[in-house]
Amino acid sequence: MNALARAEEAMRLPARAGMRVVVVVARLDRPTVRALGYARSIAGYVSAVHVANDDAATEGIRRSWRRLDPGPAMDLVVVRSRGDAATALGTYLDALTAADPARPLGVVLSGVVPRARWSYLLQNRAALRLKLRLLSRPNTVVIDVPYHD
Repeated sequence: MNALARAEEAMRLPARAGMRVVVVVARLDRPTVRALGYARSIAGYVSAVHVANDDAATEGIRRSWRRLDPGPAMDLVVVRSRGDAATALGTYLDALTAADPARPLGVVLSGVVPRARWSYLLQNRAALRLKLRLLSRPNTVVIDVPYHD
């Protein structure tokens, strides 16, 4: 193969499977509903993932989910955790990746962008830590859906 053929081969887009999209759901509020809507616009099927360590909060999320009535192309997955929520989420994402390693994984995060810029760092530390953790995952795309209050 000559140099020109190698260069053309290197410029071809790789064939990829459609992205599996997961939305991280802490609660069903306006920012999360907006993130779910965005996820549905980019994928035919979406999983909303809630990491739970409290049965009462889990039941509240399930009731809110039923009221939201997102349809058959979206499901709610509850991941049980007694420890760190980010670790439990990572374990769930690892299982998805192991089931289909060639398929890219999109993780949609919702976040509130406050009017006062200085309060952004105070409000979003946990989200920032989660985002940094997700960015180090191979074959994973992290998507921020900001909500301006």
